[in-house]
This record gives sequence, structure tokens and C-alpha cells, in this order.
Amino acid sequence: MKFSFNQLKKFWQEKDQVTWQQVKSYLEKHLEVEVEEEVPIDIPDSWWLKEVAPANEKNSRAEVHLENGSVIPVYLPEEVSHGSSSSGTSICVLVDTKSGTLLSRGDLGPLQELLGFATVSSNGSEAGTSKEAATSAGRDDLSDVVLLRNAPEGPLKEVLELPDMLIKLSVLPNRGDLSHLFGLAREIACGMGLTLVVPTFQHKLEKRNGLVSIQTDGCLVYVGMLLENLKVEESPWWLKLELMRFGQRCINNVVDLTNYFLFNYGQPMHAFDFDTLTDHRIVVRQAKPGEKLVLLNNEEVTLDEDCMVIADAVKPVGVAGVMGGRDASVSSQTKRVLLEVAAFAPSSVAMSSRKLGVRTDASMLYERGVAPFGQVDMALLFADFVEQMGCAQATALWFAGEERRYRLVDYNPQRIVKLSSVKDQDLIDMISTKQWEVITEEGNNDGKKKIRIPAYRWDITRTEDLVDELVKFVGYDRIPSLPLMDYIPFREKESITKENKLREASSLYFQEVFMVSLISDKDVQNISAHMGIDAKNVLAVDNPVSRELAYLRPNLLISLIKAALLNQNRFHDDVHLFEIGSVFTRVSKDANSTEVEERRHIAYLSKGLYWENALDKDLWSYREFKGALENIFERCSLTLGWENAFVSWAESQFSGIIKYEGREVGQVGMLKPSLLKAYDLKGPVFAAELDLDVLPLVTGREPVFPLKFPQSWRDLSVVMPVEVPVSELAKLFEGEPLVKDWKVVDLYRGEKLSPGKKSVTVRVWLGAEDHTVSSEEVDQVVERVLGRLTEAGWHLRT
Repeated sequence: MKFSFNQLKKFWQEKDQVTWQQVKSYLEKHLEVEVEEEVPIDIPDSWWLKEVAPANEKNSRAEVHLENGSVIPVYLPEEVSHGSSSSGTSICVLVDTKSGTLLSRGDLGPLQELLGFATVSSNGSEAGTSKEAATSAGRDDLSDVVLLRNAPEGPLKEVLELPDMLIKLSVLPNRGDLSHLFGLAREIACGMGLTLVVPTFQHKLEKRNGLVSIQTDGCLVYVGMLLENLKVEESPWWLKLELMRFGQRCINNVVDLTNYFLFNYGQPMHAFDFDTLTDHRIVVRQAKPGEKLVLLNNEEVTLDEDCMVIADAVKPVGVAGVMGGRDASVSSQTKRVLLEVAAFAPSSVAMSSRKLGVRTDASMLYERGVAPFGQVDMALLFADFVEQMGCAQATALWFAGEERRYRLVDYNPQRIVKLSSVKDQDLIDMISTKQWEVITEEGNNDGKKKIRIPAYRWDITRTEDLVDELVKFVGYDRIPSLPLMDYIPFREKESITKENKLREASSLYFQEVFMVSLISDKDVQNISAHMGIDAKNVLAVDNPVSRELAYLRPNLLISLIKAALLNQNRFHDDVHLFEIGSVFTRVSKDANSTEVEERRHIAYLSKGLYWENALDKDLWSYREFKGALENIFERCSLTLGWENAFVSWAESQFSGIIKYEGREVGQVGMLKPSLLKAYDLKGPVFAAELDLDVLPLVTGREPVFPLKFPQSWRDLSVVMPVEVPVSELAKLFEGEPLVKDWKVVDLYRGEKLSPGKKSVTVRVWLGAEDHTVSSEEVDQVVERVLGRLTEAGWHLRT
């Protein structure tokens, strides 16, 4: 929001007694308004605006005549000189009367930000001069001389009402009433005890019915005013100056005046060419699917029932609260205008704006809230302005809708005071200062009261909003700091503790990634074709911003595959990733209905070398990947079972399920070639995914103390069928108290073994708590183990 302090203080009777620093202090202390920029503007008294005398029969060039009799030659661009003489407009330049030289843009400083919207030249946008002109004007540079069209002559301080302060504010999005100058001045006047100057109008028109009809809940009030004998021309200087201080460019008198009301009074307006409206009717309705409209920016949009439109008897002529249509726009040939002054529901305008991807100053203000009252007053005030400017006459006014000047909010003074930690008198003072009213509703016998507040305060709907308003009214610095009555110990949610423990352990081997939980149409096709998930159970997003983000992911593995592909495309083939996140799917509730289920998963993916600078350049194998996972779960005191089994997305020889207490909790395997091909991903790639919601709370690992006496160890190379999982070897050591641990140290498959066989070398540690085990004891254990090995149909590798 941009404006100048001189504009703001015109709304107070005590404008000469108020300083910007006082106002700034109040804004920051009581309204949570952030001052983003403040640019003071002042100039020397010797700077004047002087009209350029055009070239004629006596003078071959344009000149500026000073009071001391000196003359400054001005070389106007031919287009500007010809245009001003043919249209009767005047051209002024900035002159330093003290030095007798023309001022250029480089001399203006901060003033350039203000005057940049009014300068003209041969192309209508930027003034220029030749080196000859600059030299003859007392300048030896090539700076641009500033030209202004139809500006009044005189001291520049008086013409621009300087000194002044250009200000840019950032207002909270729920405070639409502070997003325009009058609303901001009203709130400051209320808080600082100033007298607000309320605009008044002289025009009187009887409200008519019939021309305007409302057929949607999104339109609260609609006023249409007919302006006849329209003259579309350049705006007067005072209007140009107002818009320049708002940071707006000038277009023509009609458009500029509607913009003036938008930024000054917070009332968006739009002008339709009345004679282009079929049957001279206005219908506010929802669009019909497939209707098309060419907007003022020449963009053609296709509408649907989510878009609220302004239509005539046949077709849409504008998107309500967003932008008008080109075919009904005002042009230089327009003679009659229907001025729209309306209040639309914020949600309806927001829906239309987002649906079409079009945002305007008007739509942003409507989204913040325009009160559904005062539209008639604004229309009549506009009629006063256009008649004073001599560009139109207001002849008729139509009204539809229902004005609502106030809204009622539940009033519980005890709760408000308690939550805000202020005194009862502070609440009374706030209600009195803001001129709100506490009432008892008719027919309400329970003694509950309501507080009646102006309808422009869209942000106040409940008791908590009144608490917030009271705290701002009093000032945060006056709210007492109270200690907590009791110490409240922090207790982390168990699910978060579980994830954090797994995250810490997983980070030893893998790098954590955070992927978007939305996937594309192509991903859904690949999931259905290669991962065994029914596409019907994948959840679609209602209003996706892109087809690349159109569905919620049913697993984490698809996200890790895309992360690996992203790294591969950037020539980084060695990736070891994990992610903890949510997955979504549709599950059957009963025979006739389904429901959406969200679960927390953890997934791992490994591709390439583990150490980039490792001496051993062999890629990670399935065994090493699985071993890393086992170590992670062991650190988290999770005893999981591993079982060879079919996994839809994995190679049959390298796939399995992960179990906890006999229940499947995850899958592990090497991605099958068809899935790799679908994403152009180089293999081998190993992956695993587990359901965290099924796993127990992760606890710290119980400490394992070393035995007091030395241990012995033996290596056994067991030949067994390929399809038998290695975990079956644990049965060999059951019931052996001297066996303290065992682990796989080698795995061999090759031509030296019979087909369908593998050799697994395990290292077994043996020991006792009270003595050093003897070789005889070790031999006895090994003998019993070999007996069980033979019973299982296995044998030692020789």
C-alpha cells in the first residue's frame, strides 16, 4: 500500500498538529502495520514549473521565459511539439530559477519516483533532449529534461504540496479495512483521538429496481449508476497528483477516477459501455461451463460454475471483482457508461481469481473484504466528482442486494478480560472509543449479550478476535508478564521419538531427503504397471496446480526413485537415501464404502558405490544393503525377521518381506528392470520400505558388557539351498548357552557349487560368564551344531 502523508492527514481536522512519527508509532504499536518504506521529499524554493512557449513565426524554437527576463531555449521532440500545438495542451518544464537552468531527471532525487508517472516525451513515456539543447540550457551533460503535460505553472513546492513523505505499508491480510487511505485514517483517528473528516456528497438520485438482478450468493450489494454525455479525456492535474502519490500511472479521466476511489476509499468500481450491454441489463451470476470471455488484458479465458461473472441478458461482460471484459469496455467513442459499485463475498472473488490466474488491485481488496454498505454513497460521491470535472452527468441509479452495516459477535467480557490480562475498564474504553455497542438480542432469555461492530471489520467473528483487538488497543507493552503457575514438563510424542531414533541411526549409512508428497500422472501409471498398486486406490488432488502434482503418493519408494533419477541426471550416480514421511491410499471400509488412510513410512534406496573415493570400486550388493538395514534396526533395539518372498517391484531372486512379531511391516529388494526402464534409471538399485505405524516405540539399545573371560570363535561354511534365507542358520545354535553371537562373514555362489546352492560362512563366538571355555567344550558345541546341520539336509563346504 503506497501513499503520501499529506494525502493521509487530509482526513483529519487536526492535520496540522499531527506528525508522521506520531502516526508511525501508533501504527507499529497498536495495529501491527509494518512500515516498509518512508521517503521524505523536499525541494529548493527556486524550483518552478514553467510553461514552454511553443515555436512560432517569430521564434523558430520553443522557449521558457523567466521573471528576470532571461530566456531558456527548449528543443522539444517534434511529436511533443506538434501534439501540444494541435491538441491545445500545454507543456511545462522544471526550471531552477536561481541558476536559470533546466532540471533533468538526475537532479530530482526521490522526486523522480513521484514525477515519473507524469513525464512525457516523443513516445509518451520518457522525456529526452539533444546535446545542443542541454548545452544551450546551461548544461553540459546528456541528462533528460523533464517535460510535464497540462501541469499548472508555479513554485514546484506549491504544485506538488511539498514537503511530503512517500510511505509504503504492509498490512495484515485480514485487515481489508486498513488497505485503503480512508480506512487507515479512520482507525488512526479512533486510536489517537483525532476528528475524522467524512466525505459528503451533494448528488441525489432515487434508487431504482429492474436493471440489475443478483442470482448468486457471492454478490452482497450491487449498485449501477448511469453516466451520460461522457467525455473521455486527460485527467486534471489534481487527480494525476493523487494517483502519482499512490504509485499509479494515469490513463484517462474515467479510469483514473475509479482508481482514485479504489485507493482512497477502498471501493472498487468498474465502468461498462452501457450501449454494449444486451437489453441494457446486468445479471450477477455464476458462469455457465464453457462460457468464454476476453478480458481487458486481451486474454481469453474459459469459465466454469466456480467463476462469478457480471453478464448482460445474453453473455458475460466481466469477471465479478476481478476484471472487466474487453467488449464492454469504455473507449473514446463511449457516450453512456454504467458504473458498477458493488460488494462481493471475499471467497467468491478469491475462487474466480485463482481459477483464472488473474489478480488485480480490485480483486485483492475484495478478497480482504469490502463492507456491504455505503455503495450508494460512493456512487453519488463519484457523481459529484464527474460533474465537477465536467466529463459526465449521472442520470439514474439502480440498486440490488441487501446492505448490512453491522455484524453481531458473542460478547463474554469475563473471558475477554481474562485472556487478554487487562483491566475491565480497558475493555469498556475500547468499546466506547470504537463506538461499538453491547446489546441483548430480542427473544434471547438466557442473558447472553452480543457486541455490534461495523460490517467492515471482517476480521472479528468470535471472542478470541475481540481479545486480539483489545490487546492491540491497550498496547503490547502494557500487557503484564506473568510466570507459569506450575512447571509443565515437556513430553515428546511417542511417534516423533520413534522417528527421531530411526532418523539418527539411518543417518550413519544414508542421507535424508524431503520429497514432495505429490506425484504425477506418469508416476501413477508406473506404480500401477510395475509396483502392484491399483491406480483406483491412488488419491487425486481436487484442484492440482500442475499435472506433475496431481496425486498423493501411495508409497515413499516412488519419491526416492525420482530423487535418484534427479541425481543421475546431474552425473551423481552414487546415492544412498532415506526418507521418513506420509503416504496416502484409499482402503475399503466395508463392502460399499472406502476411506482415506494416511500412514507414516520410512524408506531406503541405495545405488552405486558407498564411498566415492573407496579403494574397492565394487558396487553395493543386496547383502551389504540388507546388512546396513539390520545394523540400523539393531541400534534401535528392533528385532525384525527377514523372509524371502515375492515383492511386486523387486527382482524375484533379491526380494523379501520384513516382519515384526510375525506380522509383515515392510518389503526389501532390488528394483526390477521394467521399473528401472520406466524411469531411465541405471541399476542395480536396492530399496526397502517399512510401515512405522506398526513398529513399536524405539528405545535405547541395552548395553552389552564384555565377558570377564576370553572367548573363542569358529568359522563354519554351510552349503544350503539358495531359496533358504540365511536367518534359518539361527536354528543351528538354539539351546547352546556357550554361543554368545554369530554373524555372516561371507556369501558365495559360483561354479564350484552345485546348481541351486550357496555357501554361507558364519563366525560363531563362544564364551562363559565364570570361566575360560576349553577347546573340548568348543568341540562339543560344534559337534552338536553339525548334527543339526545334517538333520536340516545341509553340509559343510570342503
